[in-house]
Amino acid sequence: MNTLAAKEEPYVKRWNLFLKKSGYTKAMTDFVEEIATHVSKKIAVGNPVFRVLGVGSGKGKTDLRILTGISNVLGQSHQMNKPSIHSVIVEPSQEMISEFKAATTPLPQSLVKSSADVTFEWCAMTLEKFIESFPKVESFNIIHFVASLYYMDAELSLRSCYQKLCPGGAMFCTVVPEESFFPQISKKLHTKVDLGSAQKLYSEEDVVDIAARNNWRYEKLWKAQYIADITSCFDESSKEGGILLDFLTHQGEFRTTADKISYQEAMDFLGAESATDGNGRKIIRPEMTAVVIYK
Repeated sequence: MNTLAAKEEPYVKRWNLFLKKSGYTKAMTDFVEEIATHVSKKIAVGNPVFRVLGVGSGKGKTDLRILTGISNVLGQSHQMNKPSIHSVIVEPSQEMISEFKAATTPLPQSLVKSSADVTFEWCAMTLEKFIESFPKVESFNIIHFVASLYYMDAELSLRSCYQKLCPGGAMFCTVVPEESFFPQISKKLHTKVDLGSAQKLYSEEDVVDIAARNNWRYEKLWKAQYIADITSCFDESSKEGGILLDFLTHQGEFRTTADKISYQEAMDFLGAESATDGNGRKIIRPEMTAVVIYK
């Protein structure tokens, strides 16, 4: 196994456990469809084919909901008799692309009901490689980064993609609010935190600062919230709790590798941030939001 794969494997295990213990998936997929609907109503269509670029699309759950939001707006706007949408997928994991492809045959009912003609183009590569190989033309009506800015230099990525937007187009990024759970625990542990596969935990304000520096027109959107059950983190004998704690702190084997002060700071923070529900579970409520950049 290569070094990157060895590093990613524990992170994926932690991430999958967090998904199991939280309402993240439903909250995010609902959220991105709402964003896509909102953005599609505000941009110019122009070309007969509406082109979408998804960066770091993974298994495609969020992309399919984004396409549903777009197709519903295009169908209702009468700007197209029958919406024609071409979605370009940039995802370096061939395994995830295979799962995404499987999810499109057949298309989900939400897209079938929209009566849109939807086609896909699969690019099993990093965004950097895609930018290098793609023609230097303004091609996309919407570009989206859903939780993928964590894996790349945000300003470089956004600048490169801004050049690919059609005039009147937009790109949006889902991010975390500055005052929400994950930025706050990162600040609590500051230099003690190893972000693992992530280079930086970009927040809403980071993306706004990038937009302002580049004189781009931008819009900050509403916040969405979900719950996560972190009860097992408080049970030091729980193996599952240790894995979940590693995810929340972005540090491997946190219980055994952290010094006593850092460990206690993290547990005190989790205790203060969590609430006990009617079933006796310790619950946190992380938030997500998005920034839209218009061209």
